Amino acid sequence: HSASIAPASVRPAKNASAATASPAALIAKTAAVATASMRVAVPPVMTLTWIPKMPNHKPHPLTRRHLRRPRRKRQSQRPVLTFTPTAWAKLLYLRDLGPTEVGGFGITEPDDLLCVRDIGLVQQQCTETFVSFDDLAVAEFFESQVDAGRQPQQVGRIWIHTHPGDSAQPSSVDEETFSRAFGHCDWAIMAILARGGETFAQLHWRHGGGSRISMRVDVRFDVAFAGSDHDAWQEEYAEHVQDCSHHVRRVRKRRFPDDRSVDPLDELLLHESLDHVTERWA
Repeated sequence: HSASIAPASVRPAKNASAATASPAALIAKTAAVATASMRVAVPPVMTLTWIPKMPNHKPHPLTRRHLRRPRRKRQSQRPVLTFTPTAWAKLLYLRDLGPTEVGGFGITEPDDLLCVRDIGLVQQQCTETFVSFDDLAVAEFFESQVDAGRQPQQVGRIWIHTHPGDSAQPSSVDEETFSRAFGHCDWAIMAILARGGETFAQLHWRHGGGSRISMRVDVRFDVAFAGSDHDAWQEEYAEHVQDCSHHVRRVRKRRFPDDRSVDPLDELLLHESLDHVTERWA
């Protein structure tokens, strides 16, 4: 058999395009093929069923509330009942002289009615739970103070008494006594000093519907004051203070022989007034 073979010049070349392509084109084609072989299949796009809410950063206009300065908490300034060192020393001395309560009137200066400079005692009957002033003695005390040139508000507005226990809180008897004796005054102060050191002071203001204002108690060292006089204070105490504790215990034992542990004054006041009870002691 004879085969006809065309001449080489007539047969088409296998890599005619490759032979005629430039080297730069070959390099670009090779890089494209390599890149296609390295591609990774991309998963289909996921459809979100819940879309988180993005915060709104849109600025809001400033209102008048934002423009105001922050208010400072206003600290309540309580009034202060002060004592000179001499008056305070006298009150401490009188408190510790006996086992009972002891009461008196605070004496002040006309230009400073909240600074006690002396304590005036009047005739009184005392127990561990109450103080009872003699009405005639109170009238004589006020008269003597007026004769000395003092005004009523200097000597008749501050009632001071002591408690033999640790608590200086007023009892119901203290409240009743203060209301009865000072209820007609435009203002008055009840001050209490306990044996344990606790103090209590309250201003009763009658005007404007009436109010009670808690006060602090302090000692002033920036005023002139005299020295202590224990002998004179003890003499004043012995002259005016009468301990009636044994009388109350005797009356209570006669009326309540079962020795119940109760406040003797509360038991007595259930049936009769204090004046009626103390009549037999005179």
